[in-house]
Amino acid sequence: MSTKGVNGADIATEIQRLETEIAAIETAALPVADQVAMAARRLEDDLAFFTRHGFTRLGYQAGEAEAYFRRQVAGALMALGGDVMQRMERERIERAHKASGRLALSEAERERRLAELRARLRKLHAELELAVRRTEAGSELVGRIANFDAELYLRPADIVERIARGEEV
Repeated sequence: MSTKGVNGADIATEIQRLETEIAAIETAALPVADQVAMAARRLEDDLAFFTRHGFTRLGYQAGEAEAYFRRQVAGALMALGGDVMQRMERERIERAHKASGRLALSEAERERRLAELRARLRKLHAELELAVRRTEAGSELVGRIANFDAELYLRPADIVERIARGEEV
């Protein structure tokens, strides 16, 4: 069975490459600027929390009391030197991002790229399904490979061909 795509590349290999790229994008971190902004908001919230409650013991369970105490300490440190705390948090986030080596994408960019990659993946699955059907038409049964699309398997050939050409169905 030939699983060569239109451009001569092996379809199964290209499917695997796209699935790897999709997984990387799905686990991409937010951009450093977005993470810093979220951390700054959290520190400002901790400052407001400390301003309201001081070091009053809060919470009934140990974990709850510890969480409140952490917020109170962060708020107290913000009251003493907020600019230093925010700079340290920014540096921590930048170091963590650099050490992780992960891709950083905004939510909008992530969704756009995922939609584009999933559309290409669907087209490749349709091409693979057509290749399998061509082989099976010659009365040679083909064992389905692990990455076939079950939904395309059930579709009529004309619909699968339209999907393989990249048309909306």
